[in-house]
Amino acid sequence: MEPLDPQDQALILALQTRPRARAVQLGEVLGMSAPSVSNRLAALRERGAIEVVGMIDYRALPEAYIVVALLRGFPSRLLAALGERRGVVFAVHTVGTWDAAVCLIERDLHTMEVQVEWLRQHSTLVEVNPVLDITVTGLPRHEPVPLRDDLDADIACLLAMDARASFTSIATALDIPEATARARATRLLDGHVVTPLVIPHPSLFGLTTAAAIGVEVGEPVEPIMQALTQVPGVITSLRLQGRFAAVIEVLAVDTATVARMRDDVRAIPGVAGVEVLGYGERIVGRWPLPTVAGGPLAGRSAGHTPVVDRG
Repeated sequence: MEPLDPQDQALILALQTRPRARAVQLGEVLGMSAPSVSNRLAALRERGAIEVVGMIDYRALPEAYIVVALLRGFPSRLLAALGERRGVVFAVHTVGTWDAAVCLIERDLHTMEVQVEWLRQHSTLVEVNPVLDITVTGLPRHEPVPLRDDLDADIACLLAMDARASFTSIATALDIPEATARARATRLLDGHVVTPLVIPHPSLFGLTTAAAIGVEVGEPVEPIMQALTQVPGVITSLRLQGRFAAVIEVLAVDTATVARMRDDVRAIPGVAGVEVLGYGERIVGRWPLPTVAGGPLAGRSAGHTPVVDRG
């Protein structure tokens, strides 16, 4: 990813403060015309320098089953197929003991079992770890308002895919009055069901290496979870029910830095074992970015949880 010029950097920083601000509002802050802001923003999104997405708080869902599945013997030719399956919110090729890692979310246990069975049919080994909680580093947590019906869920998913979606475009997509789209979307945004976030490309931070670190514990989990969030470079922390009590995702400048993170985790009191899963090709999902040094946007990063597929 080519470095950003000063105006693009300023635009992204302004967006991170107000992700849904209109072009004319951003232009007033930046001293740029609205057309110039619109053109620059479109170019940034087209080249993949940024995404403006929405993090759905799974606690707002009436019912949600979330698992992280580790796959061994999964054919590489089927990796792309994971991106087409409903319920897959994160999938990545991994290097090491496992061939792939997949995060699934479903609204009922039966459908989740069907999804996992498909994975078992195409793998020699599948290790399933139910997710109990998800934390994004540096992102405040608020109690979300509940989703009231399927229309709320539809609007939440549209905002998750594009947090800058206008009320008019939401109304058109769902064939509802614009006033309804405005009222419903505003409630979801103000009620912390969907948090708009600007996700810059990791390479803009000099981050080229990603990995997950599985953590086995022999002590109460809560103090260890708190300690994991303090390890520099951690972007998300997942509390699990399975062999791993927790998994953290990390971004780093190189593999040596990941190794140091692994050693930091291993040194936490109560940690009984760790396992590093190096990330290769990402099939589905984006990584949130921690507060890091060394990039043009250092210290102004955000997090993201992929879209819930209600297919």
